[in-house]
Amino acid sequence: MTGLIVHVLMILVAIDVARKSRNKTTWTLTQLHWRMWLSIVGAVVGLLLPKLEPAQPGSPNAILCIALTLLSVFVFSKALYRRTDLRTVVPDVAMPG
Repeated sequence: MTGLIVHVLMILVAIDVARKSRNKTTWTLTQLHWRMWLSIVGAVVGLLLPKLEPAQPGSPNAILCIALTLLSVFVFSKALYRRTDLRTVVPDVAMPG
């Protein structure tokens, strides 16, 4: 249970850091969509890899999965914030479809 609480706190910190550092991002809309899909794949791999090959807490596999998941959450949230910024600046460009 404590591990779950720690993971949720780390994810919340990653989202907050992404929110604060979004002004430094100069991603175009194409780069933004590519990074969003790549971060979704990274998060899925980071969450499913321990299920395929069980790892003990603190093992390199477990640390890699946690790092991959946190990085993916960070990039995805930063891309969402950037898309929101693009929608407010140029509404017609950032709209899907």
